[in-house]
Amino acid sequence: MIAVIAGAVTFFFTALLTIAGVGAAFILIPVFTALGIEIHVAMATALLLNAVAMTVASFTFIRRQLVVWRIAVFTLVAASALSPLGAWVSQGLERGCHGLSK
Repeated sequence: MIAVIAGAVTFFFTALLTIAGVGAAFILIPVFTALGIEIHVAMATALLLNAVAMTVASFTFIRRQLVVWRIAVFTLVAASALSPLGAWVSQGLERGCHGLSK
């Protein structure tokens, strides 16, 4: 039953937020963990779903010739080059929202 609920929530939020141009991982991770899915599995699954949804959306935009290639290529190169740095820096950050609700 958990798989059915997770699937329905995943489909709904992924479709809705992809239409809005936003990934759904920020909603799916808490939903998956609330359903008892281990946090690392929830994170990996949600990010994979973001990648799939955004890839489909990107191909749609490319087919309709709505991509500004000069900006797209620059953004892709910068994000690809700097993402390992972001991953490395994030290892030293505390997880969760400790201290933010004061």
